[in-house]
Amino acid sequence: MASAIIILYDVTNMGSFEDAQFWHNSIREHCANDPLILLVGNKIDQAFSRAVPYELAERYALQNSMHFFEVSAKDATTIDRLLPYITNRVLEPEHERMRPGMEEIEGKSALA
Repeated sequence: MASAIIILYDVTNMGSFEDAQFWHNSIREHCANDPLILLVGNKIDQAFSRAVPYELAERYALQNSMHFFEVSAKDATTIDRLLPYITNRVLEPEHERMRPGMEEIEGKSALA
């Protein structure tokens, strides 16, 4: 059983974001437990080529109780916040976990 699942998409490719939505639906359909699910947009270092608006992905994540981050694997932007965030959320007691929508969406606070 997975404790956390990262659904990664490319912010420069709308098809990648649409595929991420498919994978989210598949996880919800087939996953028996309730893992931490994170929607993570990659390649934010390529802002000039962005095809998936931040607001669109953020709204999708919030509406579907996913935590949201944007990162750059190339230059490590926000990676230093993402991995500890996952570790802390997975290790905190189940009764203390809040789903997105019950608090400020995580991607915004992570990037601020």
